[in-house]
Amino acid sequence: MTSRTAPPGSSRQRDVRASVRTLFGTILLAVGSIAVSACTCAFDECVTGPTGPFVASYTAPLGDRKPSTLRGRLELDGDCVYLIESRSEGPARKWVIAFPEGETRTDEDTVSHDGTAYRYGTLLEVTGTPARFDLDGLSAPAGCKGPRVWLGTSATAA
Repeated sequence: MTSRTAPPGSSRQRDVRASVRTLFGTILLAVGSIAVSACTCAFDECVTGPTGPFVASYTAPLGDRKPSTLRGRLELDGDCVYLIESRSEGPARKWVIAFPEGETRTDEDTVSHDGTAYRYGTLLEVTGTPARFDLDGLSAPAGCKGPRVWLGTSATAA
């Protein structure tokens, strides 16, 4: 009867051990990556994706734009955050609100920008500039409807 086990120290046995070590290392790396990702979200409010509240973002800087202030109510509509402009004349205007990429977080109740959380329904003054919805560098979820986009640089409760 012939044995199917490779003799100790053979080339085949070394290959099998190397393969097992590689597989084990890959599994540890994958588990570690998932754990780090979960911890990051637990300690730094995760930006929710297209299935939850979402704020549009833009890649700063966008050139020379003269800033002004837009005053309105923060509103979540579907999967997009808007600022409903307060106007003394005419109907209210709805603006997709965008902040520089990486500076804003959202959850079910709030938008956090620059370390301050604002609840939906809050009246805000947002310093920034208007832009076209097709602006290069603007990233908005599919649920956001233009054509008005406000590129915010700072926000304060009004």
